[in-house]
Formats: sequence, structure tokens, C-alpha cells
Amino acid sequence: MRTLAHYELNKVVYQGGMGTIYEAFDTKLERTVALKVLNTSGGSELDEDALSEARFLARLNHPNIIQVFDCGQSDGQQYLVMEFCRGKNLLQYQKQHVLTLEQKLAMLVDIAKGLEHAHRNSIIHRDLKPSNILISEAGQVKVADFGIAGFVGGNSHVSQSAGTKGYMSPEQLQGQALSHHSDWFSFAVVAIELLTGEHPFAGQGGQDISAAILQGQHLDLSTTQLPQQLQALLGQALSVKPAARLNLRRGPFSKQLEQLLQQRVQAAILEQQTEPVTLSNTTQKSALLRAKKLRWRYLVMAFVCAAVLVGGYLLRPYLLHQPVVAILPTQIYNLPDEFKHYESALKGSVQSAMWQQLLQQDQQIVSRAEMNMLAQGRDSDQFRDPKSYFQRLADYTGADTLISSSLDCQQRHCSVEISTLRAPNWQVQESMQWQTDIAGTTNLHDVAKYNTARLISPGIDSEQYRSLSTMKSNSPLFEMYTLFYVDNVATPEMFEKSLATVKESATSVEGYNLLREIALQLYHSTHEKTYLKQAISAIHNAPGEFKKLSSYYKSLVLLNIELGQIEEAKHALDMLTKVSHDQAAILNLEASILLAEGEDKQARDKLEVALSLRPNLRLQRKLALVLYWLGDFQSAKNLLADLVEKVPSDRRTHQYLADIALIEGDFTSAIESYSKTLNENSDSIDLSNLSIAYMMVQNYPMAEKFAKQALLSSPKNTGMMLNMADINMLNGKLVESKELYERLLQLNNGRESALAWSENAQAYAQLGDNEQAIKSLKHSFKLAEDKSELSYTAALVHALGGDFNSSLYYVEEALKSGYHQNWFLQPWFKPLCDFEKFRAMVSSHSQLCVN
Repeated sequence: MRTLAHYELNKVVYQGGMGTIYEAFDTKLERTVALKVLNTSGGSELDEDALSEARFLARLNHPNIIQVFDCGQSDGQQYLVMEFCRGKNLLQYQKQHVLTLEQKLAMLVDIAKGLEHAHRNSIIHRDLKPSNILISEAGQVKVADFGIAGFVGGNSHVSQSAGTKGYMSPEQLQGQALSHHSDWFSFAVVAIELLTGEHPFAGQGGQDISAAILQGQHLDLSTTQLPQQLQALLGQALSVKPAARLNLRRGPFSKQLEQLLQQRVQAAILEQQTEPVTLSNTTQKSALLRAKKLRWRYLVMAFVCAAVLVGGYLLRPYLLHQPVVAILPTQIYNLPDEFKHYESALKGSVQSAMWQQLLQQDQQIVSRAEMNMLAQGRDSDQFRDPKSYFQRLADYTGADTLISSSLDCQQRHCSVEISTLRAPNWQVQESMQWQTDIAGTTNLHDVAKYNTARLISPGIDSEQYRSLSTMKSNSPLFEMYTLFYVDNVATPEMFEKSLATVKESATSVEGYNLLREIALQLYHSTHEKTYLKQAISAIHNAPGEFKKLSSYYKSLVLLNIELGQIEEAKHALDMLTKVSHDQAAILNLEASILLAEGEDKQARDKLEVALSLRPNLRLQRKLALVLYWLGDFQSAKNLLADLVEKVPSDRRTHQYLADIALIEGDFTSAIESYSKTLNENSDSIDLSNLSIAYMMVQNYPMAEKFAKQALLSSPKNTGMMLNMADINMLNGKLVESKELYERLLQLNNGRESALAWSENAQAYAQLGDNEQAIKSLKHSFKLAEDKSELSYTAALVHALGGDFNSSLYYVEEALKSGYHQNWFLQPWFKPLCDFEKFRAMVSSHSQLCVN
């Protein structure tokens, strides 16, 4: 490793014309520093001017300035040692973050404060540019690289023209004496580039930047979207004459910016206060009342804290009302038999078009999963009346706008209609009709997308639509859309094709969402993280238009949670709160992050608030699951029972009810609920749990039937293998059970987890190897985070090994941790019936000890 004096140089972090900056380690003070090796001719002694200036710079102590710690010369090289800021420079940060005007103003206030502190100490920067402004990982803004700074009116060992031409003042370009006014010129250039995305002197009149700066030909700020006061302030700072750049009668530059920021924030508060709100139903009124309470509490805090809002505390637009749109399934009538194979493509084209357009306009949409849940029950008596169905849909999801679509076909053509229906009467408000060729799905998609835009934004013309819809249709995307959303298919080949489609061309917003959903589904079925990583990479490289939408940040939140990258998920969620109006969706994502962090109680609280803001079937089911995890079975069952009433055929709801029944020892109810989840694609876990329920009621033939199906579906799942072996043992199939126990031990060989050692302990106990069973049990306890989860296993192992006192102890512990008495009515615990303590513990369910 290279060293310079007592500094270890770890790696180069920046290399420029004035020198090279290293991340270094100070071996004396044992801290990480930034060490800049200056590009100077050097000499036997350190230049006295440089030494004097370094000492002076070391006196700059301000939170918005990188502090200088030391300077010196070693091996003929002069260097400065500075505070190390781990983060990004302004240029990098802006490329990676979508920033609001308020955020940008807050950053500029910090930069200005740092400059003002330097100027008060008679130091000018002389090289202010985006790469010399750092944003730490904590979000703190710091002005860096005062390494070529000079004294106001003093002599310097650095040329007056040292710096970066694109950010130099006219006098600096001409090599004249500099003052603090030069820094404010550079500041204005940086500020305009940050605020507008354009360099104010680039491309002006066909001249190069230096010539434009010297002649004062800069971007006309009146053509930008910046507030007029900000235009005036920055325009004045770009004056060719230094003395004309500042109006200190209005206060320091930072103070003037701060006042503009406060005005922006207060204007946004007033805009929230007067935002019109429409109410569609009683549930929505209740949600709005809760939102108003939050809003008024927020407004009070906002006005009280107005003076400190420059730190990045921003208004959250999700307190404003935005219509909630539900897209109804597309209906097709009279499709000729010879064109039946086009049915999925026709539905997919229309659905894809509507979803794409609504997503591109950042509309708040009821999820497909919620719509699918409701569709399951639409044919029941409660949904025979369409208006009743629409109202129930609104009650369950908070939707106040519905979009319906249909195709009525004759011969080779179909009449297409897209309509909007609004609460409370659910009458058609607007409608678009046109003719399409059955085989022309691409054209159907494009026209449907345009007409959806016209429905949602009345008055839109074709030019406005083209500016909205920069992403064109793509046939491979239609094919995948139809397969995934209509036929419920997700394969690795689809993922690769979807990935290639979004990489090769700028596709629709829905293309990236489709990629996300395919990646998530494949990960859940295969546990291969490659799908998540590739999807994240592709989404990061999406077109700029997509990165302005809430679905961009939502995708990053969801994928990073699954990948276990919680900090990245939190950052994406933080950005989402700045662009999304959907408070309930944000709270749901916050809950998902909390669950990933093991904060179940906080997640429950978030979900309860989200559900109060907008009815949502999936949120209700998710809340029930969290309550179940927290052991609040009754509350979970109440929510799930309500869901069963709303959507009687929802498999997931019956799964959760069955799981709770199984834990509570209500095996008959568990069998009933699990049976409702069975179909040709039954979950192997459901099949295994159903077999356990049958085993517990001693219906061993049925237990064996479903255990075999589960193991056939997941042949290397050791938990299901153990279950099958236990059932064989109870059925008297000792040879088969022995083979399975031994196979389990082989598969678990080398696996260092509490679960694997717990399974080994049970297998050894059933095989009669008590010594290995106890050793495995001890290993399991060492590795387990929650020892109570092993109490049932310990009770079983000790009972089979004849250590009845230990078994009784763990039976008691298992009951305390939530196991029901019915779990101890298997023949393995029969010997415990000789003990009064055991009979007392299972007294209300004592048939084991009676028989």
C-alpha cells in the first residue's frame, strides 16, 4: 500500500487538473481522511504561500464546508489533508435522484451558507462547480476543494485563471484580480444548471461557453419554469460587472434563497388547504375525516417550523384527494368461432392500453389482484345486479371511477367501446367507440390507449397525446402481457424476452411493471435472486419519463425488499412519497419494509391506518396475516371471515383461516378450509398442512394421500419428507418411514440451521437413536433465535427417548408459547398419561389418556 508521510493511500476518488484526491487513513489519529496530492512543481521546501493558505483554510469550520486538517510535503509531493465525505458529488446525485424545486432550493441555501462563511474569513473558492459540491450519505451538503482558494485582495501561489472555464466569472477568464463576487457568479451557473438541467451559457448564439460568459449571453430565465423572484436573483448574479451581482440590502444571498424556499412551502400548504375534495360513499367520507385530522396536525407543524424547512422537510402531496380508478375486465361478445384464438390477444390489447395510459398519467389504480379477487365472486347472487357489483367494488377498494371496455364482433370486425362510470350512480359518463379488425391487435392497442387518454383528460388533442405517450407499442410486449395477466403464466423465457424488450427500446411504463411482476413471481417460485437483480438493473436504466412516475419507485421498493436490500428500499420509498398521492399505498410499502425488518407491530399499525384511508381487499388480508403472526388470532379471524363474506372463493383467505385453525388445534376446521384451496395447482404447503390436520384426527389414509401429493410436488422438501415419514410410522409402514427418515438425514447433512437440526432430532428419535437425537436437539437450540419454537420438538424427542420429566417440561413450555392441547394427543405422547401433570394440562381434551 502506498504511503505519504503518516497517511496510507487506499484508493483514488477523484483526479483533476489541480491534483489527485485519495481516500486515505491517518495512522496517527486513526481516522479516514481525504488527501489531495497537488499538481505542483514541488521543491525542497513546501511553498510558503501554500502553507500559509492551508493554515488559513484550516480555520474554516462550518457544517457546509469540507474542513482542511493538515498540509505537508513528502517525497517531493505537496498535499492537503481534508475531511472525508462519503457520498456523491452534486452531478452524480442529481442523476440518481428526482429532486423537487424545494429540495434543490434547500441544497442551494446550504451551498450559499458555506460560501458566505468562507467570504467572512476573506477566502474565495475560485473553482465552484457541481463536482466540488458533495452530498453525504446522510444528505448533508458540503462545499469541497478549497485547495486552489485565494485570499480576497491577497497574493496567491495559484494563477487567477485556475479553475474550470464553464463555471468561471468573466474577470476570472480574463485573469483579473478576484473578489467574492466571482464565487457568486459561479454559484449562479451551478444553481441554474441544477434547477433547469441546462448550463446557462451552453449553446448561446452558437458561441463557445467562454465567449458567451464574457459577453453576458446566457439563457433567458423567463423561458424557464422558475419563480420570477428566483429568476431575478440568479439573473443578477450572472451580471458581467462584479459589483452588480449582489443586492445586499435584501440580506445575504443564502437568506434571500431561504425566503424563497419558505414562500414555496407556505404556498403549497395553502394549496393543500383549499384543494377540492369529492366524496363518493360513506367509507370514503370516513377515510377523509381521518385524513383531515392528519392534515390539520401537519399544517400546524408546518407553519410553526417554517423557518427550518430548508433542511429538506417537504410537503407530502398524498394528503390531497385523487380519484381511485378501477379497470373492469374486458368483455367480448359474438366472437366468431374461427377467431376464438384471438380472444386473449384482443382482451390483452385493450387491458394493456388502458393500464399503460393510466400509469403514464400516474393515476391511482386498484390493483389487478384486488380486481381478480372480486371477479371470483361476481357470478354469485350478490353480484347479479351490475350496479350492486360496482357499489360493492367501490366499498371494498375505495374506487370512485370505473373504466369498462367491450368488443362486439361481427365477421372480421369488432365494435370497441371504452366508458367511464362514476360514483354514486354508476352511470356511463363518457364513452368512446370505434371499429377494429379482429387481427389488428397492435392498432387496437394504440387506438385504445389514445381513447383512454381522451376519457381521463377530456379535450386532449393528438399532439398533446403524442407528448404524453412517448413509449410506443411493441408486439412482444403484448404477447407477454396476455400470457402473464390473462393466462397467468410466468416462465424464465418470458422474463428474458421482457428484459430484452425493455433494454432494446423505450417501451411503455407497463413494460417495466410487467418485468417487475414476472421477476417477483419467478423469484417466489424459484428463490433465484438473479431475476430481482436483473429487473432492478433494467429499471434503473429506464427512460427518464418513467423515472418521474410513482411506479418507478414502487418497483424499486418491492424488488429491493425481496432482495433484502432494505436501505435501498427505504430510499426508493422516500422518493416515492415526494411524487405519489396514494397515502394508503405508501403506508402499505412502509409496512412491508417494517415486516422485512421484523417490526411486526409497527407494520400492523401502518396497515391499520392504510386500511382506514382506503378499503382494500389485499390490505385487509395482509393485515390479517400480520395479526396472525403477532398471535392475535381472533382479530385475524374476524378480518378473514369478513373477507370470506366479500369474496367467498378467495383461496388465500381460506389458506390463512386454515393455518390459524391448525395452530389452534381445530383440525376439523383446518381440513374444511384447506379443502377449499385445492385445485390442479395446489400449493405443496397446503397439501402438507392438510395431511397434518388429517393425521391429528387420526384419519391416516387421507393424511397419507395428501402427504404423498405434497412430497411429489416438492421432493426435496425435508419438512414434507418428515411429515410423510411420521404418517407412514403411524400407518404401520415402518420400512417406508425408515427410508424417509434416513433420506432426510442425508439431505440435511451439512446444513447449519435450527430447522435442519430440529428435523434431524425428530428423525433420529423416530429411528430409536436417542443419543444423536439429543445432540441434534442441542444444536438446534444453539442456532435458534426463538427457543420457544423448539418446545414442541423437544417434548416429542424426549417422550420418544423415555425422558418423561424433560418431555413434561417442554409440553408445558409449548402450551405457553401457543400450541393447543390437541397437538399432544398423538400416540407418541401416550406414555405421559401416567403423569398427573400431563393429564391436567390436556384435561379438556384427554381422549388420548382415556383410550
